[in-house]
Amino acid sequence: MIIFAAVNVFNAQMFCLLFRVTVVLPNPKVHEWFMKPVSLILSQIYWMALSLGYAIPLYSILLKDNILVTYLTVTSKNLNLQPTKPDTVVIAVDFNPDIPVGIYTTRYCAAIVGGVIYFEIICLAMTIYIIKRLRKNAHLFSKKTYSLQIQFTLVLAFQLLSPLIFVLVPVSCAIIFAIMGTSSFGRSDGRTGIVLLSIYTLSNSLVTVLFVTPYRKYTLAKFGICFGHKFREFVSRNSQLIRPNVSEIRRNAASVVPVSSDFSYGPNVSPRPQ
Repeated sequence: MIIFAAVNVFNAQMFCLLFRVTVVLPNPKVHEWFMKPVSLILSQIYWMALSLGYAIPLYSILLKDNILVTYLTVTSKNLNLQPTKPDTVVIAVDFNPDIPVGIYTTRYCAAIVGGVIYFEIICLAMTIYIIKRLRKNAHLFSKKTYSLQIQFTLVLAFQLLSPLIFVLVPVSCAIIFAIMGTSSFGRSDGRTGIVLLSIYTLSNSLVTVLFVTPYRKYTLAKFGICFGHKFREFVSRNSQLIRPNVSEIRRNAASVVPVSSDFSYGPNVSPRPQ
């Protein structure tokens, strides 16, 4: 389930970037095709197959229960670890190159690392392309719309790095320490890794709230309600937090004049008023 969920997280991030790429492409028909129900269904089938393709082979490299008990007993004595408590979930694999399972485990881990590197390169390339397209067509957007588009893109770019920081690094360190058989990997190190894994999803939400202006202002407004008048004054003074003028927004929307360009605005994107 861990591998299945991790691959799905990567797939979701790539899907978000693909959506934004189709929005900024010069040909609007690409976005129309991307948003068709058939395309969405096919993409979900592909993502599900990819997730299962990584998750199912993991079962073939896990140590069997009878071998696992012996392994844990020997390892606990050699590394001076406390015995495994009842109902503890243990995931163990064998990297011994002298047996077929060990060779298969090495190849499987290499496939995971290779998949992550491939994913990061593709997503980084899409992020750079999106930012270039936005900058090239900045004159077609209002100042607020352009800023919001850049903020969303940069947040997605950060979310590409968060799995490396909060997931890949602690898991890789645990695997390396296990292979080396070192006793320097103690309980505090394991707990640190669990904490990093736990705050992975929190970090994505926190970055989105902090760096996307409407979300940040809305959150500060709600905190102002909770913490009283002084906090609202602080927010208003430092963040210039104001309620939107609905009448003014409607007048601006009515004054928008279509601009002839090869740029695909996509949904909820309007050209700058002339």
